[in-house]
Amino acid sequence: MSSKIVFNEGSKILAITPAISFSDLDGSNVSIPEKRRKYEVLPKPDTVIVDDGVSEWIEGLPEHLKCDHWLNVKNIETGKRHWLNTMHIQVSEIS
Repeated sequence: MSSKIVFNEGSKILAITPAISFSDLDGSNVSIPEKRRKYEVLPKPDTVIVDDGVSEWIEGLPEHLKCDHWLNVKNIETGKRHWLNTMHIQVSEIS
C-alpha cells in the first residue's frame, strides 16, 4: 500500500491500517476496524537489543531494518517507541 516515500528523521506521519474482515476457523465473521496512528520518525540506531526470551545481547542493526520501509518511530499520543513496517499500510506526512 505504502509508496516508496522516504521519511526524514523528525517527520510527523499518519499511518493508516485498513479495516479488514475475514472468517475464522468456525465460520464466524471477524471484523477489525481501521486504525489511525500518528508517529514521529526517529533516527535509526546503529545497534539493537536482541532478546530471545532467555537472554539479551546487543548487535548491529539487522539488514532488514536498514530498508526504507522500516521506520523507527515514536507514537505521538503514547510516547512509545518501536519499529513500524510501512509495506502494507498507508503512510503520509502531516504537519
